[in-house]
Amino acid sequence: MQILVIIALVLAVVAIILMLQNLVMISVSIFLWNIHSSLAMVMLVALAVGVLISLLLLVPGSIRNKMAASGQNKKLAALEDERNQYQKKSEEAEKEVATLEEQLASFSAALENQQQSGTSSTPQKSIK
Repeated sequence: MQILVIIALVLAVVAIILMLQNLVMISVSIFLWNIHSSLAMVMLVALAVGVLISLLLLVPGSIRNKMAASGQNKKLAALEDERNQYQKKSEEAEKEVATLEEQLASFSAALENQQQSGTSSTPQKSIK
């Protein structure tokens, strides 16, 4: 930003020097008008018109870019919310899986205990 200010000041100084060196009166014809003014004033007006036209050409693009950036920020916020929802669902699913694994382990331990108690309590047949 500071560089732009420095460049603008340098251009302003150059423009002032150029105008002070060109104080000759000239006649400018625009359509039906004849304007008599100093060359410096005509150059100043031409410079101002050029700056104004440049700004008018840049404003729509700038507005369009800001609107696009705003839309992208809204999409980003929506995607972050969706990601957070999926993370919560993932955490809940992991908790459910852990609970189910604990239940499975307890059921398998109970089944093993039942099988061991069932085989030891039944008499084995002797083979003759």
